[in-house]
Amino acid sequence: MSCSVLLRATAHAAPTFATAAFAPFGTTPKPGQAPPSLWQQKAVYFVCQVGLLCVGLWKCNNMGLLPTHESDWLAFRDPPVFEDGGQVAYLRGGGLPQGSW
Repeated sequence: MSCSVLLRATAHAAPTFATAAFAPFGTTPKPGQAPPSLWQQKAVYFVCQVGLLCVGLWKCNNMGLLPTHESDWLAFRDPPVFEDGGQVAYLRGGGLPQGSW
């Protein structure tokens, strides 16, 4: 799987992981008492997970795994065609034609 698919899947499953991670810390409330709220711990857990997601994206970008440049998408673009039917000189392997400068 690609890096972006795994990161996206992890981001969507984060609430489920957070609930499962804090389940052992829950206590059974006494009758007439509200269950304890772990919202601060869950908030810290969420912030840390977002931070890890950002670090993962940063690392993938530094390794060149994210398609951030136009050259990453050239397979999906048509080569430029001029009115006279020719193509760009660098696509034919040459520079400027002789006498054009």
